[in-house]
Amino acid sequence: MIPAKWEDAWLERLVWAGPQNCAVTHLPGRRTARLEVYGLTAAQRKKLVAEFGGRVLVKSSAGWLATQHRSFCLPLPPWLCLASAPDAVPPSARGLPRLLIPAGLAFGTGEHATTAMCLRQLMKQLPADGGSRVLDAGTGSGILALAASLRGGRVTAVDFDADSIAVARANAKLNANIPPVVWRRADLLQFKPDGKYRVITANLFAALLVKVLPKFRQWLAADGAVILSGILREQETAVMAALTKARLTVSGRWRKGKWLCLVAAKQ
Repeated sequence: MIPAKWEDAWLERLVWAGPQNCAVTHLPGRRTARLEVYGLTAAQRKKLVAEFGGRVLVKSSAGWLATQHRSFCLPLPPWLCLASAPDAVPPSARGLPRLLIPAGLAFGTGEHATTAMCLRQLMKQLPADGGSRVLDAGTGSGILALAASLRGGRVTAVDFDADSIAVARANAKLNANIPPVVWRRADLLQFKPDGKYRVITANLFAALLVKVLPKFRQWLAADGAVILSGILREQETAVMAALTKARLTVSGRWRKGKWLCLVAAKQ
């Protein structure tokens, strides 16, 4: 448990673990929050104990998932209610289209700042008339891809991690009302699309974003937008320089805690 008001400071101390390997759960009415770190190597576990003391409990995938039964609902007006389970949807949100994303072994339930910001910008950037081609680069749980498909996009979702693709496919089956998404296991640096995209979403590590930005420009339609997150404030200068080098212009910037979300287009 950590003091809720010092969430940013704790995440900064754990940046070496990988920002998307850290999850903070805020408890209603409490001044503390639960900070969890997962997916660590043996060397990283040793470093964690050296820096913070205590001991590390190594859980199997099934053991970890058994603890992840918290419920949440994030209404994203005017068209989406994101929830962990059907019984987590409050009466006030039951008239909205629903996307169910339970806790799983892939990043992205909607509770993390980067995912929430990407979802909101996706709603703004994706035309409501449907049919626009969308690429979700680094899909994780599939949350952005499924939201884009629910919005009417024709979506391809890519991730290098086989577990992420498996979880995303399972989440797609859970949301049988959503039009199909094309799921692809691939390295983004080697990925070869079959056309241009109206929207590209990329909630990734900043180091990977910097490498793949030139490819995003190649894959982006002339009137398209790329939504970028997974960027810490101290990484903004490097990402902005990479955007300039890739001839992409930032049209919007949002911040939530230590995290940034950027929307960019072709110059």
